[in-house]
Order: sequence, then structure tokens, then C-alpha cells
Amino acid sequence: MNCSTGGTQDGAVLASKYTGGNSAYYNQNVPEDAKTNPNGVGINANYDNGGVGTQMFKDPIGVYNQFRPCILGLDTGCGANFAGGLRGLPTWNLDVTASKDIALWKEGRVGATMIFQISNVLNHVQLGDPGMDLSDPNNFGVLGGQANTPRQMEFGIRIHF
Repeated sequence: MNCSTGGTQDGAVLASKYTGGNSAYYNQNVPEDAKTNPNGVGINANYDNGGVGTQMFKDPIGVYNQFRPCILGLDTGCGANFAGGLRGLPTWNLDVTASKDIALWKEGRVGATMIFQISNVLNHVQLGDPGMDLSDPNNFGVLGGQANTPRQMEFGIRIHF
């Protein structure tokens, strides 16, 4: 436990070469049988478990097996809040602002400014980062929830005199 913050999250340690990547994979169904997936890794992404079929890893079982819990006294770099300090999903957004000044009377003494602001112009979804807790294998790599907001538009008129 981290005494200064009270958090109980320890990072995981890579036990082999990382092969997971950081992309979203859609329509994934992770095997649920005990022979193929004894820990139940990533099964909460499956449609039959109420998930949306979205995973951060193409092979969540293989990626889960690349990590091991931190061993106190043996490992020196276990302070991360998620597995091995992995990067989350890439994020980007496209916002636009356009304005037009209009002179109405006497050389611009009275006028108006029209302003259009649009955020997330392309209205694309950015999923939130997955759960990477080794003690919760059912949610390992499962993506869910939208991290950005849907398209929003504002229109305004400012009159000056």
C-alpha cells in the first residue's frame, strides 16, 4: 500500500516481451471455457456477458500471461497504477470555430459578430482506457465507455455599439 496516498494498486511486471499494442479491437469474443481461459481473462467484453465486444488486445489471454504481480522485496519498479505502465489508447479531436464581423451602421461603430463553435466535428467515439488490474482478470483489456463527448455546436451573436 502506498502510505502517502492510501492507494492499494501495485503495478504489474512484464514477465516476457510485450506484444499487445494499443489499439481497439471490435467484435471480440474471448473464449470462456476453463481449458482455454482458466482465469476468465477479458470475458466481460463478450456480448453474452453484457459487454460490447471491444478489447484493447487481439489476444487478451496472451497479453495477460505476459505480466505477473509485483513481488515485494524482489522488484524495484512497481509503483504504476496499471500493468507495466502501458500506454492507453491514442486520442485526438477536431474542433472548429468560425466568426464573422458585420458592420451595421456608421463605419463600424455599430455592428455584430456571429460566432459558430463546433467541438468533435467528425463525431467520432474515443473509448476510455481499459481495466488492467491483474487481480480482476474478467475486465482485463475490456474497453467501455466514451472518453470524449459527442458533437456539440454553439451559435452566438454579439452586438457592439
